[in-house]
Amino acid sequence: MKKFYIFLLINIIALPLLALENDNKETNLEDNMKAVFTYNFTKYIQWPNSDTSRTFEIAIIGDSNIIIPLKEIAEKKLIDNRKIEIKHYQDVQDINMCHILFISASEKKRLHEILQKVKNGNILTISDSNGFANEGVAVNFVIIEGKIKFEISSSAIDNAGLKVSSQLLKLAILVEKKEGQ
Repeated sequence: MKKFYIFLLINIIALPLLALENDNKETNLEDNMKAVFTYNFTKYIQWPNSDTSRTFEIAIIGDSNIIIPLKEIAEKKLIDNRKIEIKHYQDVQDINMCHILFISASEKKRLHEILQKVKNGNILTISDSNGFANEGVAVNFVIIEGKIKFEISSSAIDNAGLKVSSQLLKLAILVEKKEGQ
């Protein structure tokens, strides 16, 4: 538990950078924290060596306030010396290959269709809806006792062909996909 708070503290240090420039009232501290966590997950997730893309693509499907802080991070940061590109989709059919796909709560009815669309890619799926990790999303933000925590489905990570650091797994709530999914 102590490691989680250290990880959280490191992430909070980055938040003032986002908050200073963010005058949009739609975005709040929780969205900023989720965006910072999403960025920091890239330091603990390994994509296949065959990835030679020039940009690191983070996509969001559906309506989510995380878009604004992710765009702010993309303006200031790099991932593996690559520029970060943020894409926003409303239609499942528009989803292209990306490194991270954030699945908004608004997509609950289309979750299985979305997961089917990205199943053959090396895509880290992230969400913030109760139960999504049990349905096959790799990382899911949850609020427990007023604190942001995250679940990891190791089977979803494995199915995506990604490797996750044991350090990150120690901080996560480990969940497994429901049988038959």
